[in-house]
Amino acid sequence: RRIEASAEIASINAQLESQHQEYLQSKENIESLGRLAHDLKHQIAALRAEVDPEHAAA
Repeated sequence: RRIEASAEIASINAQLESQHQEYLQSKENIESLGRLAHDLKHQIAALRAEVDPEHAAA
């Protein structure tokens, strides 16, 4: 019985570690998307300023 419990604990720990790694990867992906969105916003603003310089002042 003790061996079964140890195996179950090891399995749960492995699953927890896997979920933690997935969480970290998701967090990194979300942060990366946030940076990309930020950069894209500034690129769009720069393009608008080229097309309509008065719009850039607003």
